[in-house]
Amino acid sequence: IVGRYIGETEKNMRELLNKAKGNVLFIDEAYTLITDDDDTRDYGRRVIESLLTVLSQQNPDMIIIFAGYKSDIDRLFQVNQGLRGRFPIELEFEDYDAGQLYQIAKRVIDQEGFILDGAADVALREAMQKAYDNRDKNFSNARWAEQFVHNGIIVSMASRVMVVGKDPDETQLVTITKSDVEAAENLSKSSKASQRRRIGF
Repeated sequence: IVGRYIGETEKNMRELLNKAKGNVLFIDEAYTLITDDDDTRDYGRRVIESLLTVLSQQNPDMIIIFAGYKSDIDRLFQVNQGLRGRFPIELEFEDYDAGQLYQIAKRVIDQEGFILDGAADVALREAMQKAYDNRDKNFSNARWAEQFVHNGIIVSMASRVMVVGKDPDETQLVTITKSDVEAAENLSKSSKASQRRRIGF
């Protein structure tokens, strides 16, 4: 949506709003449209102004949805006093609980054609519970569970199978073990730690 130079944002918005007529315009992570500075050239504010022009119409012929973390959406609404009044319906979705995260992860595993042995199944449930209990405001919930499987468990299983001394049989190639889940947890922890590490002096 946001252009790189003056005038491009307005052009992008005109095209987008024309396409959105009679439809739903869904803007995910809408809070990224604003910055913390007061620069009047802030292109995200141009987007908001374009949206307000449409929303102030009697029958705008479209539904506009802002999605994002509640605190960030609240901050977005503070940028323009008329904005919140144009969004009269607010829906807040609770995080998936540990059991639901397990179901999401298990579904991804099934869809990818892998199976969990008994110990791995227990370890996966425990991993989802720990992740849920230790979540912070940036916890990505279902996305995290999917990434835990794709970037953690499956990667760890592939690494383990590659060092097997003999050619693995078909069952070994699709079976996830407890050690794979534990290795995925360690990968997740190290990834989180590297994101927190400061860069600079």
